[in-house]
Amino acid sequence: SLLSGSADKCRLAAAVLLTASGTPYIYYGEELGVTGTKQQGDENVRQPMPWTDVDTQEADPHSLLSAYRTLIELRNTYPALATGRMERHPVYNDANATYNQLSAWYMLVLHNFGPSATDLPLTDAVQRPLAALGTVQQSTASDGTTQLRLGGYSSAVYLLE
Repeated sequence: SLLSGSADKCRLAAAVLLTASGTPYIYYGEELGVTGTKQQGDENVRQPMPWTDVDTQEADPHSLLSAYRTLIELRNTYPALATGRMERHPVYNDANATYNQLSAWYMLVLHNFGPSATDLPLTDAVQRPLAALGTVQQSTASDGTTQLRLGGYSSAVYLLE
């Protein structure tokens, strides 16, 4: 509800939660985008589980449910995401005005918190992308550097060389 029902923002929130170290808490229906806010009591926090939405989301590889499953599998495959130390990337963070809508840390996790796409050269040698949520395009420049276009509210996780 706090994300105004934006599927892109919900996927980004899931990516931030599940690529950060520590133990994440996923609340009932969050993986489906179920809305609800806490008012005076808990009786209206969430609506009944929309079981028909589960079937629809299971069939859609770009759904919020698919994003949660991808990120949970990634977290289980690469324990560094769950138990490693989050070390800020020295280039792609708010201290650098060029990339002020990005947040990045090692493994190499990049999140675009802005609504517009950001183009950036990857300053680290990467083996391959492990996950891409939203619009993520990678190319190689003529000088051999890896270029990344990270769409609005998109995330990418790379394995470093």
